[in-house]
Amino acid sequence: MTAPLVLVADDCRTLQVITRRYLEAIGCQCVITSNAEDAFKQAVGLKFDLMIFDLQMPGQDGRELLSRIRRPENKNSQTPHLFISSANSSTLSVLGISGDEVIIKPISEEVFRARVSAALSSQTENAGC
Repeated sequence: MTAPLVLVADDCRTLQVITRRYLEAIGCQCVITSNAEDAFKQAVGLKFDLMIFDLQMPGQDGRELLSRIRRPENKNSQTPHLFISSANSSTLSVLGISGDEVIIKPISEEVFRARVSAALSSQTENAGC
């Protein structure tokens, strides 16, 4: 079985390093991008098992990026996603984002691993449908 492939888009170099380290520690391969446009290009070219996007990036934010990727013609239109954000729960609620799809900054390795594992498990469960 091949290692899960995860797409990460975050404009913060420190978070890029942290997410790579956490993902590789649990056996994932990852493609790290620093902006939404590069992430979109990757999502058009490769099939990912999970996508993790910073909710607040310059230019296009994580929600806008996800909306572009969710178009039916894209091979990642059904790929599970997570957001990384420093927003509080009321802000996330106003944006219509559930707590289960967000990893709050500063990132806890334990929470990160749990959310990623849950998202990857849901992908495996849905693959047989």
